[in-house]
Amino acid sequence: SEAYHLSIQLCKTGIAYSVLDIERNKYLAIENIELNNPLGFTFPVDAAQRTFNDNSVLRSKFKSVSAAYVDNQATLVPSAIFDEGKAGEFLQLNLNNEKGTFDAGLASTHKGEFANDTLSELKSVNLYYFSEEAKNLLQGAYQNIVIRHHSSILIQSAMLRYKNQHKKVLLVHFHKDSFE
Repeated sequence: SEAYHLSIQLCKTGIAYSVLDIERNKYLAIENIELNNPLGFTFPVDAAQRTFNDNSVLRSKFKSVSAAYVDNQATLVPSAIFDEGKAGEFLQLNLNNEKGTFDAGLASTHKGEFANDTLSELKSVNLYYFSEEAKNLLQGAYQNIVIRHHSSILIQSAMLRYKNQHKKVLLVHFHKDSFE
């Protein structure tokens, strides 16, 4: 496993991972593990920790590890006006849905932090709230892990894929209970 790359996707309902043989550019394993999460709105740290402890692949050492944090509570902010000190205000302003507005007070009761990924191609920052439990789990399991929001990865991949094409394209990314 020390010659391979591990990609992890972490969300409130499950963990998915794949193992890539970097030299042959061939995937060797892929698995999706559902987590028991009766609350649904917080990260199920106990169930996730048990999964990491019990899964022989996730316990292995890898050449490199990356993780995508899946949560629909993210927004793009132009780099020119982005201010880390106003992260909660940006999220509150931009994240309205049928369940209500992003609640910085609720977020503060569920330990976490504001995180962001720079999308230089868009001259923007993808801003999101990241569960402290999820971050600690990932950083405790792997040294030098690269953690990003899943939408940052999707946006950058789409921009690379459709670069220099001058036609309209609609991209839809489906999850179990939502889509983007």
